[in-house]
Amino acid sequence: MLTQKNMVLVLGTVLILSFGFFITDRTLAQSDCGDVNGDGGINVGDAVYIINHVFRNGPAPTCSPQLVNIPGELQCQSKFSFGEKDLSGVDGVMWSYDGESILHIEHGGAAFNCCPENIYATVDIVDNDIYFYEHETEGEFGFCHCLCLFNIKYRILNLPPGEYNITIYGLYIYGEDPLNFTVDCQLPSSSGSHYVERNIYPWVL
Repeated sequence: MLTQKNMVLVLGTVLILSFGFFITDRTLAQSDCGDVNGDGGINVGDAVYIINHVFRNGPAPTCSPQLVNIPGELQCQSKFSFGEKDLSGVDGVMWSYDGESILHIEHGGAAFNCCPENIYATVDIVDNDIYFYEHETEGEFGFCHCLCLFNIKYRILNLPPGEYNITIYGLYIYGEDPLNFTVDCQLPSSSGSHYVERNIYPWVL
């Protein structure tokens, strides 16, 4: 028998699927808008929020910015390519904005352990300031006794046009200043790059 409670659950499931997201690890979410209640997470509260909006005239869903870590091959790099230039000993970023809501960031020359199981970032967005915090996890046999450089890609969804100040806190900069740069996300699209030279290991052997 389909009770009122079960009907609400079924309708909630349909609504969740219609919004194109699943309740999962928010760093791997591939949705355009999963955090519809703007609380910073993707969870059952978003389903309740949608149901409340549709059936009880609650507030409309919001689309808060979300970070997506782009999976890639974890392979050490000796240099980072900036357009037509191949530069060694640099820590830098290339970025592009699609003119609507997606900011693509490639962090090249990012220092991590030589053999991590996984590399990823978390992000805090406060007004027009975006703070990336990079992390690594060790595998079954632990970390290696060395560092190397990787090219890591991120994507921020639901980011409206505007000027943003971005800071990337790497793991192994040993007291040096983190990457800090401004991106001007404009219509119809925009892009740019920023890099600094580092004279410490692993940028210099």
